[in-house]
Amino acid sequence: MTRIRRRAAVIVTALTAALLTTGCDMEPTVTKQQAIERVAQRAQESFAQLPPGATLVKEFAQDGLPCDDGNVMVETDYNIAFSSGWPVDQTIATLAKYWESAGYKVARDDRSSPDVPELVVEHPDDGFQLGILVARGSDGTIKATLRSSSSCVKP
Repeated sequence: MTRIRRRAAVIVTALTAALLTTGCDMEPTVTKQQAIERVAQRAQESFAQLPPGATLVKEFAQDGLPCDDGNVMVETDYNIAFSSGWPVDQTIATLAKYWESAGYKVARDDRSSPDVPELVVEHPDDGFQLGILVARGSDGTIKATLRSSSSCVKP
């Protein structure tokens, strides 16, 4: 496993653990199927804010992560595939601006990290989260990941 993939795996694991311990204290009104659709829709809406020339590729999806109360979470990670010259360094700033204007609240801000800057926001109405991280490998590779996840929902 390459260094960049190891880092990404550690981050995904940490985010999943953090998400499982938050947002599950309310009685959910959203079903798992509705959450799957909303998670995908919000990822697409966010991706649409980025400059043309990249593709959003589903990389990882979980539609039944257990919550403590018998409900489940939905999470999908997307790779932002881009070619040389695409402004990957602007993705976090662009999405931060969009999410702020759309009313999202910052849940975690690690934009100052030199190797894996990341921003995670939460929608105030339903606790669903979106995150963007840009991982830089020691070999010069760059990977941008857009994550969209639900709060706890009915199974």
